[in-house]
Amino acid sequence: MTFLSRVTNMASYFGRYADCLCVVGAVSAGYVALRVCSHILRVTYRAVRRCFPVDPKHYGRWAVVTGSSEGIGKSVAVQLAEKGMDIVLISNDPQKLSEVAEQIVQQFQVSVKVITADFKKTDIYDSIKQQLTGLDIGVLVNNVGINNRRYPCYFLEAEDFEQYNTDIIQVNVLSCVKMTALVLPDMLKRRRGTIINVASIAALRPLAFGSVYCATKAFVRFFSEALNMEYSPQGVTVQAVCPGLVRTSLSREYVKCSALSNTLVLASPDQFARAALRTMGRESTTSAFWPHELQAFFLPMMSDSSLTAKFVRERERMIEHLKKQ
Repeated sequence: MTFLSRVTNMASYFGRYADCLCVVGAVSAGYVALRVCSHILRVTYRAVRRCFPVDPKHYGRWAVVTGSSEGIGKSVAVQLAEKGMDIVLISNDPQKLSEVAEQIVQQFQVSVKVITADFKKTDIYDSIKQQLTGLDIGVLVNNVGINNRRYPCYFLEAEDFEQYNTDIIQVNVLSCVKMTALVLPDMLKRRRGTIINVASIAALRPLAFGSVYCATKAFVRFFSEALNMEYSPQGVTVQAVCPGLVRTSLSREYVKCSALSNTLVLASPDQFARAALRTMGRESTTSAFWPHELQAFFLPMMSDSSLTAKFVRERERMIEHLKKQ
């Protein structure tokens, strides 16, 4: 049978089902078009709402920010102070906290309270509770977080394996739960308040060579979304913020070697904090900074094999970089 005759036979066979195929094609095209239109409408709606951000003073006088001695936490604290809020700074570095507090007071003439606490420890929360007692806390930002690994590595490769896993769970997970439990009751009594939990774009899907970190950030995301369902009808919103790559001490070595280091995807702490605060009280889960939102949109579509191959390359670059140091 010649090639032409085969084509003719296939055309004749499918011709009998032409109407059905047309219906299937039309339905599929319509479904895709609706999905695209729906996404465009959601993006447009969110963009418009971000033009009219919530005044954080609406929630209360004080904002509490953990991990606020540098990076995203410091930028969020400074920008909340710029909006007129009094600030409670919590971190484990008293010198850096003092410097941030002095900067905020000089620039914005607001009240600042400093609490030194190491979130790797579990006996700190009674002391924090006592120091927060009596404050009209309207905003809590659970920003503190760690990822001790110097480069993407296998689960069993972590230096000081037991201590690493204990520390990352206590800092990334337990602190979020405990700090929320400290401030939430008073927020509910006043029926106003917002809690911002800083997760990561790694919370959106599992990623190789960062299993424990991804898992802790996924916990933060789901914890936040569930709490928002429970308490937003009572006036308290809970938000998961899922940033991509931000230039902080946590990502310093990775940024030096990453293929993303000189792209729009890399945000400064100030850029990200400004974008995140525009979504406060508006969106339950967000990546806030628009290049990160594009990443968050496409990340779930990527295959496990392609993402793993990418991180293998990143891992190799990091190892070579560290060898040269």
